[in-house]
Amino acid sequence: MNKIKLSNRQVYEYIDALFPLLDKPTEQQKKNLTKMKAYMKVRYFDAPDLKHIGKNAYRFVNVVSDFATPAKPGSGT
Repeated sequence: MNKIKLSNRQVYEYIDALFPLLDKPTEQQKKNLTKMKAYMKVRYFDAPDLKHIGKNAYRFVNVVSDFATPAKPGSGT
């Protein structure tokens, strides 16, 4: 996956695909989706623990994995 390079546009498209906006969403749903998308973007582009990894599919999968399985505070993971 390290060899599969991703452009910024591709990353935004993949994040949008992960968090689609439903028909007639409530304001709270819009707010929640916006926050989740922003978190994913920050993790992909700015996470200090991923700086050594290029902008590629491996990095994106790591971000999605971090989002899906966040560590509990104080768990040491």
